[in-house]
Amino acid sequence: MWEEKLRIYTALFDALNDLCEENDQLWKAEVSGRQLPKARQDALSEAALKAWPEVSKQARIGAFIFSDKAAAALATLMKEVEKAGSEDSYFEHIDKTGGALNRAVTVLRKAARADLGT
Repeated sequence: MWEEKLRIYTALFDALNDLCEENDQLWKAEVSGRQLPKARQDALSEAALKAWPEVSKQARIGAFIFSDKAAAALATLMKEVEKAGSEDSYFEHIDKTGGALNRAVTVLRKAARADLGT
């Protein structure tokens, strides 16, 4: 069971990393008033499109695999990202999405260590 939890946490953190990377790059571009090169934006977008289904799946599975704390962090992430989608400005959307992702990663990192005993 430990190996399976490790595999699932690894897949989850890989997906979250792709989402954070896209969000960070979009936020930096917005703040600096620059546009990302199309090839870079396409690569980030493609990675994020693959990452969201993994995060959504793990949020649905929740406490079956993860601790209650990790499952709650995933559920909160999904709610906060959905709410960020209704922001009035693009900057607010990426800013709030980034905050939600960073908060989730912080909680999930601690929960993973506890769940895996590392």
